[in-house]
Amino acid sequence: MREKRHFQKCTVIVALSIVTCLFLGMGFASAQLPKRGTLNVCVFSGSYGESYRKAFIEPAEKALNIKIKADHDWTYWVPKVMMNPDDPPFDLLIGLPFEIVKWKKLGLLAEFDMSKMTNFKDLWSVFQWGAPYGIAFASNCEGLVYNTERVKQAPKSIKDYWKSPWLGKRIGFPGLPNHLGVLWFHMINKVFGGDYENLDPGFEALKKLNLQYVAPDFTTAYQDLSAGRLDMLFWIDDIAYQFQDKGAPIEFVYPEEGGIRIISLHAITKGSKNKELAMEYVNWIISQAPQTHWSIHQNMGTTNSKVVLPPYAADRSFYGEERVLKANSFDPDEMMKTHDELMERWKLEIGTL
Repeated sequence: MREKRHFQKCTVIVALSIVTCLFLGMGFASAQLPKRGTLNVCVFSGSYGESYRKAFIEPAEKALNIKIKADHDWTYWVPKVMMNPDDPPFDLLIGLPFEIVKWKKLGLLAEFDMSKMTNFKDLWSVFQWGAPYGIAFASNCEGLVYNTERVKQAPKSIKDYWKSPWLGKRIGFPGLPNHLGVLWFHMINKVFGGDYENLDPGFEALKKLNLQYVAPDFTTAYQDLSAGRLDMLFWIDDIAYQFQDKGAPIEFVYPEEGGIRIISLHAITKGSKNKELAMEYVNWIISQAPQTHWSIHQNMGTTNSKVVLPPYAADRSFYGEERVLKANSFDPDEMMKTHDELMERWKLEIGTL
């Protein structure tokens, strides 16, 4: 098994080397020319930010002959834009669907000129949501994660967590207001018969579980899972594979009901002075070569349907028609209608453990 995995990883490295060479080739001719401009881009931190730099920023600087500055301090992105909307410090924000909806209502976003987004047509239909205010460039999936040393039988369904032999296991859940936790709540609520307006089934179901970790910051939960202090999680694929690569005894399962589709989108600030450059950059990162590089680096799914991943990378990312189209999504506008009620009830009925 070790030899097989080693061979698979070597295959990925070779594929990644080929893609990298293509990047370098695209940028060679323009490398000596004066830079065409500077883009200020918001990017999440940690391994996500490092992979983003390798897959998108560095090759785009060569291919497009531009300078890109990344800001990772996500807590200040929107406040800084709101303080100076006519001359914001960022050209591109990054966010999930509910954030795009909120920022649009606040009047912070400019529309993409879709006639210039020539690669948009290649995105999976489910990843075309958000346009013209947001363009999806990354995807991943929420599913079931378990410690293979603590849980000998793999769960197949979300409802398995409420059945023997899994019921009673020590479980971690991304606590609210973490938006991935909000999505998980709506998924569980849906599975047990609830809807956007009726939240009771979700709360009743969660109270039956042995929740041992419910906090917005979920890094510690993965550490606890790896160490055997937790048995199972409701969480996300790419981070599960990152911990697995470090030797953690964990596995990720795409549930029978379908996972939860997560979309990361870039949005142009309304006051940006670099709108044309921002559109060119986003159109470039949703093309096939950058998307392939991104998926191999981060174990995340591509939004471009034309991407072909090597088998090892394909198995460990949100990739392929069956996984992508079967996954569940939730309407941000509908969720916002009961969002305050959800937050208040969460504090009173679940809290932070």
